[in-house]
Amino acid sequence: MSYHVARELGLDKDDITSFEDLRSLMLVGLEMTLPHSVFSRIHFHYPGRDAMSWEWEEGECFASKGMKRTGIIDEYSCGVMYRIECWLRSMSVGCETDPVITGYLMHETGACHGEIRISGFGL
Repeated sequence: MSYHVARELGLDKDDITSFEDLRSLMLVGLEMTLPHSVFSRIHFHYPGRDAMSWEWEEGECFASKGMKRTGIIDEYSCGVMYRIECWLRSMSVGCETDPVITGYLMHETGACHGEIRISGFGL
C-alpha cells in the first residue's frame, strides 16, 4: 500500500528517508484506503522517533466483527497489523512489532494495542 500511495503522491520509495516522511505517508495511505468508519477506530501515537504505537478502540476492530459473525473467531489470525508490516517492508523499511502477533490480540487479551519499531533508513 505505502509504495502505491507514495507513487500516487508523486513520491518514490527512495524519497522516504526519515521517520517523519514515513509517518506522514502511512497516515495519508491509511486514510485513503480505509473507510472512515474503520480509520476512526484505530489510533496511532508516536512515542519516539522510531516507533509507532497503535490501539484499536475496544470492540471496534472491523475484522473481529466479521470473524465473530462467521463463527471462526477462535481460528482468526490478525491480518490488519501484518498488512501494515508488509507495507513497511515493501518500502525496504525494517520493522519489528511488539507484541508479535500470532493470533488475534483482542480476542486473546481483550485489547489490541502494541508498537512497531522502525529501522532501516538512517534513523
